[in-house]
Amino acid sequence: MDKFIKVKDSQVQALLAFYDKELAAIREKMEATQAALNAIELSYQDAVEMVNALKDNNTEAIEVEPNEISRTSKIDLSTLLHGEYPKTGSWWDRIRWVLRSQEMVMSAAEIAEGIYRLHPEFGDADSDERKLAAVNIFSTLSNKFKDNRISRIKENGEYKYGFNEWFDAKNMLIEKYFSIY
Repeated sequence: MDKFIKVKDSQVQALLAFYDKELAAIREKMEATQAALNAIELSYQDAVEMVNALKDNNTEAIEVEPNEISRTSKIDLSTLLHGEYPKTGSWWDRIRWVLRSQEMVMSAAEIAEGIYRLHPEFGDADSDERKLAAVNIFSTLSNKFKDNRISRIKENGEYKYGFNEWFDAKNMLIEKYFSIY
């Protein structure tokens, strides 16, 4: 049995906009999930090839302790896990990529620093390009928070941003997304 919702003519556009926004969010999650699956498949294939090469060459693997993996190397490895960094994408695309690559809440300054590392053209801290990028990053975070596309908490006196799914129903951060700083 089909169910219908009756709305006033004046509410039709708002309802359609709401549905469009929800569909866009669902598509975004589907694309991110598909990209993650593709990356996992590629990394699995790479691991199989590496193991086969080690077997063929009788070479020993090098072990790396987890604490040796720095935040910078996490960003370098994120290309495999999260797809190519959207260097020409929107500020929101860049922010999302950095957050996904770190998988933890981050302050606006930490997000900006992650973006700056991937954009050497922004120059040093006093350059006009970097100042403009900072304004764009901070305003995008503010707008996305107001639009409920991202959440934030106050941690050690500063706001840390994360995806809505990183928070529980009481807007408490889920433990695995705690900041390590």
